[in-house]
Amino acid sequence: MDRSDASLAVARERAKALGLGNLRFECLDVQHAPLSGTYDVIIATHSLVQSESDPGLPSHNWQTFERRKDPAAQADFEQRTGLKTRLDHLCQAITPTGRLFAFEKTRQLARRVPFQRALAARGLRLLEPPVPIRYRVVEEVADDGPLYVLTRAPGTGGSHVSLEWDENPEHHTEEECYRRRGEAAIAVWERLPDRVATCESHWIDPRFGSVHAEWGRAGGALAYLYVTVVDRFRGILVGIREAGIELTHRFGEALRETGMESGRFEALLDATWPTVTGQEDPAHTPLYEHHLASAQQVWSRLPERHVTKDSTNEEPDGRQKHVELGTIPGLVYLYWANTFDQRQLVMVEGQRASLLEDYYEELLHSGRQGSREGRDKP
Repeated sequence: MDRSDASLAVARERAKALGLGNLRFECLDVQHAPLSGTYDVIIATHSLVQSESDPGLPSHNWQTFERRKDPAAQADFEQRTGLKTRLDHLCQAITPTGRLFAFEKTRQLARRVPFQRALAARGLRLLEPPVPIRYRVVEEVADDGPLYVLTRAPGTGGSHVSLEWDENPEHHTEEECYRRRGEAAIAVWERLPDRVATCESHWIDPRFGSVHAEWGRAGGALAYLYVTVVDRFRGILVGIREAGIELTHRFGEALRETGMESGRFEALLDATWPTVTGQEDPAHTPLYEHHLASAQQVWSRLPERHVTKDSTNEEPDGRQKHVELGTIPGLVYLYWANTFDQRQLVMVEGQRASLLEDYYEELLHSGRQGSREGRDKP
């Protein structure tokens, strides 16, 4: 099943090429047209949750990713997204020992959690760990899914042991490294306060010539790797404290080892420092930025954190947004978080503190309704 005729046309051709004759393809909205008959396997692609702008269920507060088990909120989510009727119709069409492959736009935790709870409430259980999917759409990279492999058949041990539903945000340690290339990389490296190189390496790449890698520390909390390739490439990785040191050394060693293997070095450079679309003003490039869920862990580990001002806005329904401006030795930081799992941590050197002060005010004015707290601190 799919909501795209073009996707089904491709699937039909591939099934024909493989000589598979026991397949049936349908393009329909299962909210209005339930399936006829029952099936051993149903593959549903973007067929269940079609309200892609729906924010999902909020967390307890801005400091956590946990959601209360609220039957009323769950029912409201299923109703307004159309999930309830669609999923019920699909479940009716699966044989008792059949499987459902479900692939939806539920990568965002606030949507993933209620989707998983809807699956579990109908007796569906995981046969395999859900798989996040990344694919390219024209020139953009899409992070989608996860892909779920499910059944309502009872577990019988072995490979059929049920897996636990995971309601935690995705976390990949590599995400904690901030990456810039070109003029932006040069600007970051030159502005790192109290920069001290702790290790350097130099080698000759067969295709690109002289390569120089510099590892170091800066600002009391930052670790960095700065790579230059003659006059054709500049790239910098910046991480926080011990985790940053480990990450930058891991990346650097991979680059150095790959540099000895002709043909792979350029690919690894591009994978480590993807090309940024659009123009970036080096004057406004921060020294560090992180805007995924793990930014909360990085923020919590900042050394000697001093909050200069903060504000927490709370809506009548309990949704919150927290904005915080502060300092750590040698650096100024801004952190904001809300109850829909958005996190952002930005750091600059003291000379450009006004950039974050302006951003702080911008965030306040973009969501001041229901302000519970907003104060300057000594």
